[in-house]
Amino acid sequence: MFSTTTGLILLNEVELVKEKLGENGVAELKKQFGDINFSAFGFYPETLEAKLISVIAEIIYGKDNDESQYQIGYFNFKQFAKHLLGKAVQITITLFGRDMRKLFSNFKLILEGYVKGTNLEVEFSGNNQGKIIFRDLPFNPNLY
Repeated sequence: MFSTTTGLILLNEVELVKEKLGENGVAELKKQFGDINFSAFGFYPETLEAKLISVIAEIIYGKDNDESQYQIGYFNFKQFAKHLLGKAVQITITLFGRDMRKLFSNFKLILEGYVKGTNLEVEFSGNNQGKIIFRDLPFNPNLY
């Protein structure tokens, strides 16, 4: 099974182009990438998102490198926190917040609202600490 991401994330990335460069930037994105009419609740291959991010980095920042990828990831994170699903995740984290073991063990379930088929490992080491390790993602590691 390959990993997918929701169209909401892709639309957020298109919105970044619109915010930074206006309709001319969106037109350039369409020219370089192709169809950007994503369904907000549809799921798309993460490889498609990786390609979209690379094109957006070139259009906005003039280059696709660690810093431009980080800036796009930071924008995605801020947008995620604003959306209803992001708020639901925040509530879930608050509910499990007192029990970090439950939070870490349920992280994949929480993430399934945005991505599917992601290969991740969750390690809880005690003392309210743990690691979430994503594997086999097509993204630059600096994206998030």
